[in-house]
Amino acid sequence: MCSAVERQAGTEFRAPGGAEPVRPTRPSRNPDNRRMRFLIDFFPILLFVAAYKLQDIYTATAVLMAATVLQSGIIYGIDRKLQTLQKVTLALVLEEIAASVW
Repeated sequence: MCSAVERQAGTEFRAPGGAEPVRPTRPSRNPDNRRMRFLIDFFPILLFVAAYKLQDIYTATAVLMAATVLQSGIIYGIDRKLQTLQKVTLALVLEEIAASVW
């Protein structure tokens, strides 16, 4: 049975015929925007190349580290999860660049 609060908030509905309550589904947080995904995927690489052309390799590696962290945050914000490949990429970029710079 729906409580008054649930009816008012719209969180639970009765199916026709008084069957089990049906909860409304949330809209997908993963829109199919391939161009944006492509840009997000290549964002760190583009910034690395630009920083290398404008400055030096040390600046470019620092930009790559920051851009990879930002990329992971954006992807997590969209999907609410990171795929294994994204986690590995983040870990390797941070670990290997930090080891090579220091």
